[in-house]
Amino acid sequence: MQVVESLKTTVKNARNAAQVALEAMRILGANGYSRDFPVERYYRDAPLVVIGGGTNELQRLIIARRLLEKYKAD
Repeated sequence: MQVVESLKTTVKNARNAAQVALEAMRILGANGYSRDFPVERYYRDAPLVVIGGGTNELQRLIIARRLLEKYKAD
């Protein structure tokens, strides 16, 4: 079950990173696009976090399969 917990955390953190970066861009407005603020890099890199760790959909499928295997065995 350690794999399932790890994947859940990865999916949640990737989603949160994208949401936080988007909210920071909304707060900063046009300044968020400037390279003077690190938010520009965070906003640009947030989608790569999702893709780099495997797509969220794929990870959710793996989680579902592992949970089904666990509860079929019980």
